Amino acid sequence: MRDTGSVPAVRPRDLIVKLLAVGVALVGLTSVVSALTPDLADRVALLNSLIPIQATRTAHVIVFELGVLLIIVAFGLIRRRHRAWQLALILLAFTAVLHLAKGLDAEEAIAALTLLVLLIAKRAAFTVGGAQHATRRCLTWVGYFAAAGVLLAIASAEAVARLADNPISLREAAEQSLSALVGAPDSLSALGLYTGVAIIVTAILWLRPVAPPNPSENHHRELARKILDRHAHDGLSYFSLRQDMTLAFARDHQAMLAYRVVAGVAIVSGDVIGSNPARAELLHSFHMEQIAIGRRVAAVGLPQSSCALWEQAGLMTTYIGDEAIVVPQQFSLAGRTMRKVRQSVHRIERAGYTMMIARRRDIDPALLNRLREASTTWLGGKGERGFSMALDSPWAEEHDDCVFAIALGADGSPAAYIHFVPVLTTGDLSLSTMRRAATAPNGLNEAILAAVFGWARTAGIGRVGLNFSAFGRILRSDDLQGFERLAAEALMRGDRWFQLERLDAFNRKVLPVWEPRYAACERRVDLPQAAVAILAAEGLLSFPRRRALPPLAAEDDRELVTV
Repeated sequence: MRDTGSVPAVRPRDLIVKLLAVGVALVGLTSVVSALTPDLADRVALLNSLIPIQATRTAHVIVFELGVLLIIVAFGLIRRRHRAWQLALILLAFTAVLHLAKGLDAEEAIAALTLLVLLIAKRAAFTVGGAQHATRRCLTWVGYFAAAGVLLAIASAEAVARLADNPISLREAAEQSLSALVGAPDSLSALGLYTGVAIIVTAILWLRPVAPPNPSENHHRELARKILDRHAHDGLSYFSLRQDMTLAFARDHQAMLAYRVVAGVAIVSGDVIGSNPARAELLHSFHMEQIAIGRRVAAVGLPQSSCALWEQAGLMTTYIGDEAIVVPQQFSLAGRTMRKVRQSVHRIERAGYTMMIARRRDIDPALLNRLREASTTWLGGKGERGFSMALDSPWAEEHDDCVFAIALGADGSPAAYIHFVPVLTTGDLSLSTMRRAATAPNGLNEAILAAVFGWARTAGIGRVGLNFSAFGRILRSDDLQGFERLAAEALMRGDRWFQLERLDAFNRKVLPVWEPRYAACERRVDLPQAAVAILAAEGLLSFPRRRALPPLAAEDDRELVTV
């Protein structure tokens, strides 16, 4: 793992902010416990001589609700959200007053006021913005909750009165319902609970962070392709054209990067692409923009040559594996080390399989449709995986330069295929997808690759990138000590789910050259969050999708990516 050295991280590292967030959470927890436990008898007697008992009971209910809100707000404070800071000030002020009103709890009131003063003193630290139009959205939902609550309360009061054979007027029903909704003595009922839930839900809506950006539009993708035509030298650069990527550009349009937001992390796919001065400027501005929004920044699939650029931007880089590279001009099936691959090729030929290798634009549309349908069947209902080293739409016409290597059975039907994307400035290829039927014989993929290397040699292609081997350096080493030995054992055990060792063994069959790949994140403590986000982006973990709220108008509250 390589640290940023003398370059300071640009994200603030204020321990006081974290302590304040913990303090607010503790005040919230204390308030919840205090509202649910009896008050001291001598204090209650003194308090009852000053204010009505009904007010004391109401204060208990409201203190409970404020405590829950303070716990929720603490999560926003630790992320430096400005709206969480604003709400915390209001909640702490009311909490202090109501602790005195419910049982003369001076200790809790002093703690709340102390935190209030400290938050005001540290106000400059809470600068992270939130979702656009959140205030209008919350006011709309407050209206929905209020209208539904009043109707529910009136209906409840009327129903109770009829059951008691004591009819009341509509005015009396409205007065009783309003009393229950705002937390009067009977507010521990379902109506009081409804009010508390409505307040908490509204607060959560108001504290929502900036929504992830929408994937970039077609004219942005056209600009990205122009940059790739001039500056794409890395084997992963073409994957920035995935449909689910958001593109960010330098001001002079001489550099770009592709990213996706997962679990609060902006994950950059591959390297920043473009001219060197523009790359550094874009990476710095992108990093600062994500900090202002409150997101972490990570990258996956970086070549070793770009680690210094990311470290200069205030991030740290760490080795995550190797990409297998084959040079077609040097590939041969001769020799003892290639015996198993050679046997696979001969066995597949004897079984009547033929190989078809062509650019997408040169493949008959009927065959392409058959291949697409077969691919869907072979997936068996499972979703596509991949993010940094896979193309999500290989069938689209915009990817006409991509290469399909198709294995056709004796009856002419597709049995497997391997899809490659081009490196636009060099003409090299990089593997995107391997797919085959469950009934296909063993060794078919090796036979396809051998045919691809022969075709590439004839076409003058210099390099063919294969699969990524996660932590391959550790898996392939015979001399491991200490932590690396434990890591290797853990990786072998995890092969059951992630197939790391099996994929590395498959790559080794064709004797590739190994090129290390790196990931980047801001700090060591961010590694777990970044790792989970990257695994989710690659399709190895799944998160429940958050249902979008209905829009208030034609306006979109998502992050705007300015080109």
